[in-house]
Amino acid sequence: MLIIIHLTAINLITFVLYGTDKLLAKTDKRRIPERVLLFFAILGGSIGALTAMLLFRHKTRKKKFSVTVPIIAFIECAFCVFCLYQNLHITVTEYAIDTGKLPEGSSVRIVQISDLHNQIYGLHEELLTNRIRGLSPDIIAVTGDAVDSRRKGFSITEDFFAGCADIAPVYYVRGNHEERLVRNQKTAPQYDEYIRRIKDMGVIIADGEVFVSENCVIAGAGNGNTSYTPDLSGFDTLPTVLLAHYPSGHAEYEKSGTDIVLTGHIHGGQINIPGKGGLLSPEAKFFPELYEGVHEFGNTRMVISRGMGNSALPLRINNYPEIVVINIT
Repeated sequence: MLIIIHLTAINLITFVLYGTDKLLAKTDKRRIPERVLLFFAILGGSIGALTAMLLFRHKTRKKKFSVTVPIIAFIECAFCVFCLYQNLHITVTEYAIDTGKLPEGSSVRIVQISDLHNQIYGLHEELLTNRIRGLSPDIIAVTGDAVDSRRKGFSITEDFFAGCADIAPVYYVRGNHEERLVRNQKTAPQYDEYIRRIKDMGVIIADGEVFVSENCVIAGAGNGNTSYTPDLSGFDTLPTVLLAHYPSGHAEYEKSGTDIVLTGHIHGGQINIPGKGGLLSPEAKFFPELYEGVHEFGNTRMVISRGMGNSALPLRINNYPEIVVINIT
């Protein structure tokens, strides 16, 4: 979304600059330097530059512009298509985890969504929710950062929850972005209203809570972190699933006695380098060890989702948005 905003703004500015330069040329006034015009084209405004050149018949006889700007526009368009595909191509990863606690033939199918960050997936988030519907989950687990503290408004996330609540029971724990909104005096009332609205939709707020169903136990780490992790060691006949946000809390999650913990936060390292893995964590740690997949800590299996959206760094490369499916037996 940030990339789209940048490109829209820079192309509008570039279009105005080229149009202004044409007007200055007609009135014999001091012109905008050519290096400035080319710089804005290279900065991402090549479509605005090319449009203005053709519309105003400006710089079309100068090869520096008539050849260079179309080449830049082609490269930037190709790069935009590449970035959009990398950031919006939804993948599904399935894991089978045997806890040994369910009768033969019984299973629980959980779809995990993490780190949506207000990312748009079609009108009313239908590209995402329809994909989830097709996976036929028994439970939908949202493990934090569904919202983004840097982007105001909750309508995108509410559309997502409305769609999910129509599919299966939805459990939701906070991430660090929800925490920022709660702790900010200006945004806390808006966040409270958002929580009220999604609870009215049927979304279950799981922070610090334990819910026992016929086939499994769902619990939430307090406030999405390790400040309070429920004790799940007493459930010997049902699989226990803890919803959290931070993979770094794996020692506390193991102590809780949970069979499975679902986490996110790392965004898959943003850029996945073949042979090396995820490049960067949100804490600016290079090549974090825990960035995706299933990891075992004692009797606890921790699942790390690559997430669905972006925040401060608005770009994924070789790291597609991921819906995680956990088939528990």
